[in-house]
Amino acid sequence: MSVITLYSKNPNDGTTNFDQVKFYEATDSSGTGATLLTTKDIDTTRTTIIDAGYTSHTYTGGDTDNYYASTFYNSTSTTETDYSDWVQGGQDRWDTKFMTEMDDSSSEVWSASLRDEFKQDALNALYPDFFREVIDTSLTIQNETNDQTYVYTVPFGIFGIQEVGVGDVDTTSSTSSRDFAKVKNDYWTFEKNKLHFHSLSGLSHGETIRLIGSQKFLTVGEVPEYLDALALLHMKMDAYAKLADDFPRFKTWARLQKGTRVSFENLRVHAREFERKFKEMKAELKQNTYSALM
Repeated sequence: MSVITLYSKNPNDGTTNFDQVKFYEATDSSGTGATLLTTKDIDTTRTTIIDAGYTSHTYTGGDTDNYYASTFYNSTSTTETDYSDWVQGGQDRWDTKFMTEMDDSSSEVWSASLRDEFKQDALNALYPDFFREVIDTSLTIQNETNDQTYVYTVPFGIFGIQEVGVGDVDTTSSTSSRDFAKVKNDYWTFEKNKLHFHSLSGLSHGETIRLIGSQKFLTVGEVPEYLDALALLHMKMDAYAKLADDFPRFKTWARLQKGTRVSFENLRVHAREFERKFKEMKAELKQNTYSALM
């Protein structure tokens, strides 16, 4: 068994038509013997201004020989959509797109571990130009008479904090906890992964610290699909550079190539071309993305 995290892109209309996601497991890429794993409410906390976000499920009994897909479900009308694409356990949509574009559907050339390296390089290359907004509520104020904490370790991956608050943002009554309140910017600083409070005055022990920050994409499932073409350019750049240093691997790939074939001598030229296209597309997408936010 394997621990597999499954992702479903959220509907673009929020929960207007569907309020849940169903995750399924099957024995092949056609969905043979599909069985329901779990039903989850659509996670709207990951929605941003430009992306619908995603809903995820960590499946501890996963199987890398099986395939996984999801549907949208309306719990009132019991309406359900068709399955999404079936993806093999331990893989993701970048695996599928890369293997198709590189004519290696059976992984003869690019092993799962090598593809993981390419994907990690692509995720790193998106940072810091592309990231997701994160709201973290994992920390609590420690402010007892004999035990006061001024410095808190922020969870891994958050590289910027725009707002710090305390209390429950959804509170409508002060009967159980006080209403949410922002902490003035002059009262805190953020350095590396440490949140420093200059004073705990007015902050009650046990109150939830609510951080709004930016977080690097850590997995493919977190990345909006509009960035897929950009990431694939980077993955192919890495692949061509790898082939240029590994003639036996190139010979295997040359046998699988379709259409116009790339010669061994031109591999580095193609790798540089993918790098150029990646930089150009990245700059264009960055400009378009942040223009939309203005």
